[in-house]
Amino acid sequence: MVENGTDTNALTVPTNLDTLSDAELMKLTGQTDNGGQGSVLSRLSINYSTEDDNDNPLPRGHFVVQVDGDKVFSKEVVFRPFFRLYAYSYWDNSEQTFASSVQMPSLGDQFADTSGTYKCGKLSREDIQGMADNDPQRVIQSSIKCNQVLYGVATMADGKKATGESVDIKEIPCVLYAKGVNYIPFSTILASLAKQKKPMIRTNLRLSTKKQKAGGNTFFSVNVTIQDSIDALSDADKELLKEFVLAVKSINESVMGKHREATKQKTKDGDHSLAIELDG
Repeated sequence: MVENGTDTNALTVPTNLDTLSDAELMKLTGQTDNGGQGSVLSRLSINYSTEDDNDNPLPRGHFVVQVDGDKVFSKEVVFRPFFRLYAYSYWDNSEQTFASSVQMPSLGDQFADTSGTYKCGKLSREDIQGMADNDPQRVIQSSIKCNQVLYGVATMADGKKATGESVDIKEIPCVLYAKGVNYIPFSTILASLAKQKKPMIRTNLRLSTKKQKAGGNTFFSVNVTIQDSIDALSDADKELLKEFVLAVKSINESVMGKHREATKQKTKDGDHSLAIELDG
């Protein structure tokens, strides 16, 4: 469905994936640019917490993913990306509110968001550079992030729960959001694979983190390297790819619903303000 320039069905999976060439497979999975909201999937991310609710110490800078209700941590992860989308997000610290856009395969797409705007209000680089240094909008713009949303499977050979119990994680379906300092590492490695004509869906990536400091802030950047590749997609891979697509469709439909409501509310607020102005 196309609404306000946003096609919520932009990602579709052919019935027979075996008939696709490597180039077609890379285009389908967002490895090459054709011109990111909550999910039921486990989220693979970097842990920044020092302890859990039970006062168990947690390893900062390790990867974490939720499995059967428990968080599992590992210093390194093997991640096989099935496809990549893009999305915008914005956390308003003063209002304690979060906005996110639809997830789309190309940066040239329309990114309707939950606030009733597009790209969560992200301006072009030229517009931002033209702002005065003390313009409050600069702070807001720096908080609006463009995410690479990567759907895939993660493997942790040395996973551990917060209690220290060892857990062996094998290709658990998950979603990873690469933004900020971690945007470029994934963008670079996927572009390299595309240049080599290697579909990312058949490539295992090894992820590790590096501790960095900037001013008084400590953060962790991701190091991404190619580990190995698989020869062919299994039937389970093909089914999982379809499930990922359905998950994205559900997320985008939810975002578009909130987008419509926010747009209606803005129209009502505008009409109300106009009525007051006319009465005055």
